[in-house]
Amino acid sequence: MSGKIMVLTMLGLALAGRVAGQESKTVGMSNVERVLTVPEVYRSPSSRSPEIMDVVSQTNLLADLCENWRAGKTPDDRSAVLRFAVDLGAYNVGTKRRTSYSDERVAKALVAALDDESLDVRETAASLLEQRFRIETIRALGPQIVEVVRKRKLIDAILLLGLTGVAEAASLLQEDKAFRRASGRYTELALARLGNEEYQTNFIGQFRTAKSFREKFTLASDLAYIGNDAACKALAEELRNPEIARVDSGMAYALRRNNIIDALRKALPDEPVLEPPDYPGRRDASYYAAIEAWAEKKYSITWTNARPAFRY
Repeated sequence: MSGKIMVLTMLGLALAGRVAGQESKTVGMSNVERVLTVPEVYRSPSSRSPEIMDVVSQTNLLADLCENWRAGKTPDDRSAVLRFAVDLGAYNVGTKRRTSYSDERVAKALVAALDDESLDVRETAASLLEQRFRIETIRALGPQIVEVVRKRKLIDAILLLGLTGVAEAASLLQEDKAFRRASGRYTELALARLGNEEYQTNFIGQFRTAKSFREKFTLASDLAYIGNDAACKALAEELRNPEIARVDSGMAYALRRNNIIDALRKALPDEPVLEPPDYPGRRDASYYAAIEAWAEKKYSITWTNARPAFRY
């Protein structure tokens, strides 16, 4: 046998042994254990690493994780499993792309995790519920969310309470001073989301009078969270904000324009005109023109200045 063939044969045997060793390690493991054996950097379906795709290929994986996330022995493990379940619930296996929102089955598991013995797990669950699910899903689970937040005094769930849409959430935020001590601004923002007109007016006024881009950007996110017609109209009115910046190439583009569109998309996730273009560099003009036309019709906006230079 030649030296080259011998080396290749030995390499093949070594690789086969490695694969066999990996398979032997996973035999008899639960799905929770299998997820946790994947290196953290690859622990997302969108990474499409061989390690994670082998786990993702199981058809019952999501349901199993939602039911058995408590099998994680440590708070870090349980939090990791919940984060993975959220990513998996938002992953389209057919297109191999992540969608904006996760599966409502995962939301129910996260509501249960709000009652975990570990504060870290509870805070992870609250953050994921707030950020990764449709408002309809949160509202459907609203009474249960308020109940467990009240029980656990989970003061990091302020913005989540605001999304529930239930009167009990507003009462809890107003009655328990611990929420305002934790963050007066978040408490007022959540109450604005729950319908408090005074706070709604205050946040919209702050946005309209803000001078610096950084302040405007933060307040745009606040208005997206409030999400009512008045907040969205205030955002849409900024679509022709003339403030510009320059990239390294020297090209000018609207500094706030894309941030405003991102905020509107967050507030109105089902509005098709706000979806980003497939080929941004080729479709800028028609993309922005369509959004402006939509804003003119929906919010009766009349522009007082020309469309600024822009780039998606």
